[in-house]
Amino acid sequence: MGFYNFEEFCEAVTREISEYLGGEAEWEVQVHPIMKNNGILLHALQILSEDRNCSPSIYLEPYYSSYEKGSSMDELLKEMAEFYWQHENDLQLEVKAITSFAGMKDKIIMRMVNLERNRELLAESPYVVWNDLAITFRWMAYQNDVGIATALITNRELQQWQVDVEVLMQTALENTPRYFPAYFRDIEELVKEIVPAQEWEQFQKEWNQEEQQLPMYVLTNSQRMNGAAVILYPGMLEQLSQQYPQGFYLLPSSIHEWILIPWEAEIEVTELQQMVANVNEEAVAQAEWLSENIYCYRTETEGIQVVFCQNY
Repeated sequence: MGFYNFEEFCEAVTREISEYLGGEAEWEVQVHPIMKNNGILLHALQILSEDRNCSPSIYLEPYYSSYEKGSSMDELLKEMAEFYWQHENDLQLEVKAITSFAGMKDKIIMRMVNLERNRELLAESPYVVWNDLAITFRWMAYQNDVGIATALITNRELQQWQVDVEVLMQTALENTPRYFPAYFRDIEELVKEIVPAQEWEQFQKEWNQEEQQLPMYVLTNSQRMNGAAVILYPGMLEQLSQQYPQGFYLLPSSIHEWILIPWEAEIEVTELQQMVANVNEEAVAQAEWLSENIYCYRTETEGIQVVFCQNY
């Protein structure tokens, strides 16, 4: 057996995974291309049987990367089978619940993505435009101590449920803060939570002095995942405007969080935009990229607007 390219790897997985699943079920195994955020295309292995109407998506790209680095097909197929059995009950929903808005209403949440980079995905999905970004809607399959699984709501579900985008938006505004409460911290406090204690002193020494002096805060959700939508939470802008009465800048760190800088901070918008550009280039994966624009909130306008440096 020679070395598989990715297409051959997918075919081999589809052909051989049933042997590793065990049991007496007749398995229906397929690999589907799935468009993710920012036009990233991934390939998901889905395993169905007569008594299982849903399957956890097992994305094959990370497994192929391990294969390229020397892992054997036997090892990888065992890992995939183990993942399947660990999560096979997470997505088991009654068909009636999935096809009914009443059955799914409490599971609908929102996320924020880049508008231009997701045109293809958005062509098939309901969304709301917010400046140069888009608010998309997803339904939660499960949430537990390990993580969450969600699925994008498409135009097909919207038609099936017989609701409009406004209803989705209102529902998501109610549900998302309940599932994922807002999280707001000084950036140094957040970094201290992440950096191991034995490395903290050295990290402080290496911290850029200019950035230390600049007041910076992280706005995300309690899971610090897909937290950009927190800026839409009911009452969020009012709370922030009370804390920063002159207003504030919002820097899109990624789809996961915003960096908030008070308006009175002594820094030029061009510097802020360069900061965002550098982070996007050096530290943000393509699938997690949100924007390179800078946003600002001023109390007198009571709204968030994009700040374009060349027009500032």
